[in-house]
Amino acid sequence: MKEFEDILQDARVDWLLKEVALMNLKFPVAEISKKTQYNKGTVSSYLSKKSTMSLDFIKTFCEKFDYNFDAINHTLIQSIKNHLLNQNKSDNQRIGNDKKSIDLKPVSKNTGDLMDNRQFAVIERQVDQMDRLIAVIERLSGVKKSEVRRKTGHA
Repeated sequence: MKEFEDILQDARVDWLLKEVALMNLKFPVAEISKKTQYNKGTVSSYLSKKSTMSLDFIKTFCEKFDYNFDAINHTLIQSIKNHLLNQNKSDNQRIGNDKKSIDLKPVSKNTGDLMDNRQFAVIERQVDQMDRLIAVIERLSGVKKSEVRRKTGHA
């Protein structure tokens, strides 16, 4: 299973590539290269996913194109957290439908979904880690959960 930081970095890259597409730049590599001071070969390699995009590049892109990196990070973390929780719920439904005899634990009083103790512990640990990471990001950036990215108005 991928580490949370790897999942978050993948989400940052996907976000940046979508934003570049939405910008409708005539010459995206040249324009991004000029603003970020990264050479055209590196920018081209990042945009074509031939190279792994660095966190420093993403931060520089955000700074030069007037995005709030911390707010974007927070939004992506929340999105990943929701995805993991939804994925957990669908996994629980599959486990609940299996006829195997395993020690299952209720996930929620409301839904009646079940999971075994190991799965529950892993998900619980991931949620705790994400909550701590969100708290650190909010503390360092001054971004509160209710803030949204100013450029497009997305949460």
